[in-house]
Amino acid sequence: MGDFEADTRLTGSSGRYTAEISRDWEIWGPYGGYMAALLLRAAGMHSSFDRPGTLSVHFLGSATFETATIEATSGLVGATGRVWATGDRLLASTT
Repeated sequence: MGDFEADTRLTGSSGRYTAEISRDWEIWGPYGGYMAALLLRAAGMHSSFDRPGTLSVHFLGSATFETATIEATSGLVGATGRVWATGDRLLASTT
């Protein structure tokens, strides 16, 4: 296992973040919980709330171990997010 804090670290600002998806969290691809943690970090960095009330993730494809772009947007209640892999392939969406 890797260093969870380091492996979920994001760079960026203003709702647009990048992450290096680490092979330390591999099963057949990256663990779903690890991918969800990346989304949650982006939402937390973007939101004005101290912590989330809930997180629901819809995985739309299997991620690969590369740089991912995470976009967080503000809604009426909090933040939503989406993860793209290099090549603009949508991998996950949160509500």
